Amino acid sequence: MGQFNVMNLAKMTMAEDKGAISTENDFRILLFMRLWKSKGGLALSTVRELTKRSESRKIRLPEIHGRDIKSELAEMRDKLSILVDRLE
Repeated sequence: MGQFNVMNLAKMTMAEDKGAISTENDFRILLFMRLWKSKGGLALSTVRELTKRSESRKIRLPEIHGRDIKSELAEMRDKLSILVDRLE
């Protein structure tokens, strides 16, 4: 993964029009990769375990004021599916 350089922030926030988006040319990918590298494994293992534990059961999440967790998770599912399809 490329090193973050504040001087290149503007360049990194816009991906090339026709080239692949990467950590070298898009700041959002760099942030996503840092987040995934530090917390992705934990998130994935938690989801795996919850999937096993909740088989044939409903899940009740606590409310978080001003947020709709079910809608956020559904959007995450949809957006991740799109991103996975675009991976080289």
